This record gives sequence, structure tokens and C-alpha cells, in this order.
Amino acid sequence: MKSRFAMNGICAAALLLLAGCDEHSYLNVWIVSGPDHVAPGDAATFVVTSKATNWSPTFQYAMNWGDTTTVTPKGHVSGDTDRMTHVWRYPGRYQVWATAQLLQHQEYGYLIHGSTPRTVVVSTDSDPVIDSAQFYHKWRPTELVVFARHPTGESLRLAVAWGDGKADTTGLQSSPCQFRTTHDYADYGDRAVVFRALSQSGAVSAPETLSVFVTTTGQVVSFWDGAYAGSPVVVGEVIYLVGPTGFCGLRDGATQYVYPGSFVGHPSFSGQAEHIYIGSEEGQLYAFTRTLQPAWAYPESAAGWRWGSVAVKGSALYAPCSNDSVYCLADNGATVTREAAFGAPGVDAVAMDAAGSIYVGSDSGCVFKLTSGLEPVWRASLHGAGRVFAPVLGADGTVYCSSDSDRLFALEPADGSVKWSAMLGGVCYHPVVGPDGIYAGAVAGMFHKLDLNSGASVWVRRVGNHRLAAAPVVTVDGYVYVQSDGDGRLYCVRQSSGDSVWVCNTAKYNPQPRGRAASLTDGTSCPTVDSLGRVYVVGNGMLSKLNTWTPLDASSPWPKWQHDLYNSGYAGGGR
Repeated sequence: MKSRFAMNGICAAALLLLAGCDEHSYLNVWIVSGPDHVAPGDAATFVVTSKATNWSPTFQYAMNWGDTTTVTPKGHVSGDTDRMTHVWRYPGRYQVWATAQLLQHQEYGYLIHGSTPRTVVVSTDSDPVIDSAQFYHKWRPTELVVFARHPTGESLRLAVAWGDGKADTTGLQSSPCQFRTTHDYADYGDRAVVFRALSQSGAVSAPETLSVFVTTTGQVVSFWDGAYAGSPVVVGEVIYLVGPTGFCGLRDGATQYVYPGSFVGHPSFSGQAEHIYIGSEEGQLYAFTRTLQPAWAYPESAAGWRWGSVAVKGSALYAPCSNDSVYCLADNGATVTREAAFGAPGVDAVAMDAAGSIYVGSDSGCVFKLTSGLEPVWRASLHGAGRVFAPVLGADGTVYCSSDSDRLFALEPADGSVKWSAMLGGVCYHPVVGPDGIYAGAVAGMFHKLDLNSGASVWVRRVGNHRLAAAPVVTVDGYVYVQSDGDGRLYCVRQSSGDSVWVCNTAKYNPQPRGRAASLTDGTSCPTVDSLGRVYVVGNGMLSKLNTWTPLDASSPWPKWQHDLYNSGYAGGGR
């Protein structure tokens, strides 16, 4: 039986529109009364009427019942009321609407407005009813979400035939219920999926059918035009980042909030203070509420500094600054207090372990470990390393950091000694740590997975031909995403093998360095993924959203830029 979720036949909004129509000459048809629920085999009677404006047509009423169309046997004029009756033989949900068919020839065109569609549920008092259904598209697996209920409250289960010869039946759920069930197709293409709700006593709903296209290719489902920059913060349904007219909060394809001005860098968020942090071109670090109302700025006046990404633990904030200092600030709500500072030329971001110790790389080839009060614990000199980019942390506390020396380093957290280093054949900017390996992009599209304990290569794959400077994103279901700078593509590969799953064109990102003072904010914008698995990719002139339905991997110690959706840079931060 065909699905009742899509209306068949002619559009209900307007049935007849001819050239030369007077915009004030039309006929409105509407349903006065009729049932919302009937049993199969029972007659359902609907009352229809009409009103014409600047026109005196003769016509027949026509009713689309969702499974057929009937017309009245006699002619009508404006204001006539008639009764139309129909019998549905099969259970289901039917869209019903009324319109009119002209009986006389018209010299000029006129407009007929049909009635608003009404939904009629055809079932017995013991039959389950499916109210709605939707696919949440993945390339694999595919998830089907169905809402169903039973008239008397019986528990229900869902039976699904996936269109590839396989079928599943869920367990019982209390009515009304939401079923979420997934299927991993062996190959790709169109599938017709048929499903029914089954009651505990054995009653069955009318079958429903939905089509799904299973694909290997990620697709951009929406985008925002404009010069967006930075690595987005995701707070609930809102995406925060630097935008073309200021600091922006985006939601549902629109700009929800904006604070005008010139901002640079990568935002972060404190769940305790409920503040988002971002630096301005004038050199102040701002704290905004979730509606982008300013709470405070540090320092109080423009200083000409640049601020790196703020690491957050509760109300304690740690931020590298272009004045060759790392600051510890306390967010007091409406004010801010400087708690401590440490002299180090930090690069882009700091990392914080679960105990609150701070790790920061410098542009002089050194890595520092500091206490939460910014007292030095150790200093590791990575000879010939040049800049050392934002460190990331493993589950055992190992400090991983990349550098200008084309090497990736693993350091002992206790004393900063080098556990291992690995040559990647080009500068590696921002690695991430997955459940069983570290992922790092390099030049010329070379994407690496290395063993966490030894630094040995697990696999290396070429994904495109351009630099992979953005931090990858490690997600559930064994996938990792990596963004290419030069060709505007997001690649999805398998964690286990490095094999490509799909590639999607997004806007390319080509950062233009502005000198040393801006090194904290010129880093490549990194993609992120929200709790529903929607990936956001910042490019040159566009922010793209892709539906993948694979959120961050909770078993990964450091799965993305600055660890989590809040960009907290804190190993104990939420996902």
C-alpha cells in the first residue's frame, strides 16, 4: 500500500490558473465538517460549501479522498452546500481535500482555491496507528525514526522490511512511542522500506512505505554565505564563530545573534559561566552570554594584542596572548579577575589535563608544563622545532605536539622527556587522539595514523593533493573526517584502514598570515561536529553543514580541535 505521508494528485492550493486572470475573481471551496477517524468499511460523510468573488460560475464539487477522487452528480453555484460520502477499505492515514470543476466554458481565466487538506485516520479501535516517519540519512548505516500509537494504549513494536531482503522487529514500547532503528546496507542505491506497527495483542497497522537513497557521498545540506572564520563552538543548537559583520550565533540556516565588530581567532565556551570567549581586533578578550550580550572585556581598553583559543575549566580561563604571556583569568560573571601570568610566546592554544595542569607550545621550540596557578613544572626544548603548535593529550596523559620541524612528538607528562618522535614528511599542525591511534595531516594531502605508544605508522593515505592543516574529527562508527585547505573538500575515511568512504566539496580555506602578532589567530579553521552528527566546515566565504549522523567518539581522548564541542581545551571537558 502506498504511503499516506505524501499527497497524491493535484495541488490543493490552486487547481486552475489561466492567463489573463483577474486577481479579484476567484472561487473558494472549503470543508464545513467531516470525521477525523473512521473504521475500515464505514461510510464517512463530509459537508462542503463555497463562495465566489466577482464571478458567477457553475461547477461540481470534487473531493480527493487520498485513494480516489469523486465529483457531485449535479451542478452548483456559489454558496451551495453538498454532502459527499466515501468508504475506505484499508486502514491508514488519508489526506482529504475539496475543490471544484467548472461546468461552463469560460472566456477568461479564473482562480479556484481548494480547501486545506485534512487528515483522516482509518482504523479500528484496536488497530495501531503510525503518525509519522522519517529517515535520518547516513551513508551507512541508515536510521529510520517512526512515531506510532495505539488507540487504547497497548504497547507496540515495529516491524521493518528494509528493501534488501532483510527485516527487523523491535522490542515492545509503551504507547505512544518513538521507534529508532538502524540498518547497515551491503551496497548502495534506492531502497523502498516497508514498516508496520504491531500491538501486544497482535493487531497490525496499515503498512507504510518510505524510500531512502543510501549513498557513499557526504552532502552539504545547508550553508551560510559570508567571510566566516575560526573553529566553531557548538552550544545546544547554536553555532558560534567569527562572521562577516561581527561575532555570530547561527541556528537553523539563519543568523540568530550577532555582536557587531571585528573579531579574530577561535571561540570557546564555559558551561559553568555560560559565557563564550573570543578576541577582538582591538586586542581585548570578550566574554559574551549565549545571546551575545557582552559580559566583560579584558583588558578594559584596547591593547593591540591577539588572543589564542581560551582553555576553560569551570570559571578558570587560560589564554595565550601575543604579548608573550599566558594568562589565567577568573570569570566572575559580570567581571573578570587576572589571577596569574606566565611569560611564554604561546602558539594558538593551550591544553589542560584532568588535574588542571597546563601545557603550552611556544614559537621558540619549547613546550611548558605549568600548574593551574601558572607556576612552571618543566620546560622541554625540542631542538630545531621552531613553532610548537597546540598540544593534545592522550588517555594516559601523554602530551602530543606537532611543530615546524616536520616532526610529531610524544612527551612524558611527568618530566617532559621525549617518548618518541616521528617524521611526517612535512609540517603537521593539529593532530587529534582517537581510541587506538593519533591522526595527523601534513602537506600534499598526506594523512597519517600512528601508534600511540611507539609512533610507528599504522597507515598513511593521500587524500587529495593539498595541505591538511585543520585538526581532524574522530567520530563514532569508526570514521575520521579531515579537511583539505586547497580544494575545499571534506574527506571521510575509516579509522581502521584509512580507506576513503566519501568526499564532499565545501568552500576552500586559504589563510593569509599577517605576521607574528597575528600568529595566535591565523591558524586554519577546523571543522566540528554537533551532538547529532552534523559536521560544520568553515571555508573561504562560506560555512557549510553536512548531515553525517555520527557524533564525536566519546572513547577518544582528544577527538577534535581543543577536545570537545565547547573548544574547552580541557581533557575533562564535556562532549
